[in-house]
Amino acid sequence: MIHPTSHDLARVCCVSQGTIDRALNNRPGIAARTRERILQAAARCGYVPHAAARSLATGASHLIGLVLFGLSNQFTGRLVRAIDEAARGQGYDLLTAFTNQDPGLERRYLKRFLERRVDGLILFPIGQAREELRLAAMQKTPVVTLFNRPDHGRINHLRIDERAAMTQLAAWLVRRRCRRVAYVTITVPSGNLSDAVRKRKDSFVNAARRRRLSCDIHESAAMEEAAFQGYDAIACHNDSLALKVARQFAAARRRLPVITGFDGNDDGAPDERLAATFKIPYDDMAREAVRMIHERCFAETMVFAARPLWCADKPEQKSLAISNTHSSL
Repeated sequence: MIHPTSHDLARVCCVSQGTIDRALNNRPGIAARTRERILQAAARCGYVPHAAARSLATGASHLIGLVLFGLSNQFTGRLVRAIDEAARGQGYDLLTAFTNQDPGLERRYLKRFLERRVDGLILFPIGQAREELRLAAMQKTPVVTLFNRPDHGRINHLRIDERAAMTQLAAWLVRRRCRRVAYVTITVPSGNLSDAVRKRKDSFVNAARRRRLSCDIHESAAMEEAAFQGYDAIACHNDSLALKVARQFAAARRRLPVITGFDGNDDGAPDERLAATFKIPYDDMAREAVRMIHERCFAETMVFAARPLWCADKPEQKSLAISNTHSSL
């Protein structure tokens, strides 16, 4: 028998569909001997419950769809692990898709997940996906966006307090007697959402100006070691960019300036070549994202603090408490 159904099982066991349901779902109202006979028949036939049919019947799939731009660095890897652990802790399985920064793929995966009747969506968006988010709202499927935020009112949003982090970084650079600073930002493909990248860059530029630091902006796509001559410090959008800059200086056998990153790895000590970095509270963000889905929240925003690690002067390291701010949109 190929892909036996519960109807096939009822016919084999000569019982009603209701009796099969009670046996397979361990419900009351069935004799122990009958239940055992049905379970043995199900094992012999290779019966597997039809998840889609069960989802339609119960209104819950116990699935969460996660859509990310890629898996190219420790940031996204750590984020996926944290969300997977949080989902399993609440009884959900995680379906993951990567868009390779293609808005068309993003829309395709969102639609596929909605067709699978997932209980919620977690999205690091690179496009607006207006039609798919409208469909999610019509289906009353909770959506949680991370970092970037599309133009849609009925979605939950989690982000980092970029302004507070960059204010701390600028103050630390002044204490290190830095005066001329370069900021290296990510080059985002044309047409893709970039508000998270822009907020971090703008927050640093504004903080640097308040501290009277001279600040120039460099794009990651045109990053060369020669362009960084004469700077006291180089602040980078993330650790991956910062380490790339450090390797360029090492290859040229030049003295390293103060190099800082972001998105530090929670699992171990920061790379010794970085003077400072910030740890993102992945686990806390993941738990809140899953909670919003589990509690079927809509239009809720949470802001998280990134924890600074001043690697160049270990005695100054501080364990700053993560502060979460709730606000209704």
